[in-house]
Amino acid sequence: MDSTDQALFLSIAAPVLMGVVAVGALLFIKISRRRQRGQSHDAAVPVVPMSAGQARRLIRGYLWVMALLVAGLGITFVVMAEVAA
Repeated sequence: MDSTDQALFLSIAAPVLMGVVAVGALLFIKISRRRQRGQSHDAAVPVVPMSAGQARRLIRGYLWVMALLVAGLGITFVVMAEVAA
């Protein structure tokens, strides 16, 4: 794999990974905000409390999607290396 192929892969992989990290950060904020019972941060936006089970399901789903994306990017990188060889 030459530097052009690596640059192409990184131009695709970097935004995808940054997007996954951004979604994870927003999910963490959402879960931490909804897990705080009885505290109103903003009266204009009511917060429905979230149970621990709901939080675990959201985190587990996010981790599965993240793992699949990273695995897909890894497989793509290996395939690109094999095709270039």
